[in-house]
Amino acid sequence: METHEDNVAAMYAPFGEYVPKVAKLMIWHIWDMAMRSGTTADEQMDNVAWLARLVTVDRRVMTCISSLPEWQKVRTQLVSVIDTCKSESQTPAMEQRCLDILLPLFKVRFQPNYVFPEKPFHHLWYTMHEENTLVAVHFINADMPNSPFEDVKKFGDYLLRAIEDACKKYPTIREVECGTW
Repeated sequence: METHEDNVAAMYAPFGEYVPKVAKLMIWHIWDMAMRSGTTADEQMDNVAWLARLVTVDRRVMTCISSLPEWQKVRTQLVSVIDTCKSESQTPAMEQRCLDILLPLFKVRFQPNYVFPEKPFHHLWYTMHEENTLVAVHFINADMPNSPFEDVKKFGDYLLRAIEDACKKYPTIREVECGTW
């Protein structure tokens, strides 16, 4: 992610509409998992690590996300709110209270004229996992408000180039995965 003057990591403006909606869904998912399993939001919070990635601007530190100070403060507040919600009828209010905590953190990062930086594979990149046997392909819609799938051939070409690049650099790859929220 690019940064702007005050060194707060920036998100390009279309995330201004996407992030609150997906964060609300993640909050509900944490609540639902806790209710279904008879556990607490605290126990379920790490199962939805994507929320932490949004709060910490996607530092991709999944194994030690609990050590990020900015996440711990927000996490504690969210757990408190989520655990007070005891029924499905209370979830809209709970979701809004959680968004009230999260939105100020997100809004300072949105830049109206942000241009997605040019990447070798356009809107795709990859990370290596499990001793370089697993390549995780990630993508962001760098073409917003247009769909990245408007030109399927172009999308496929970039995807193939990213995977080929990973395979050349890491010949031990045995598995490719791609997931999204």
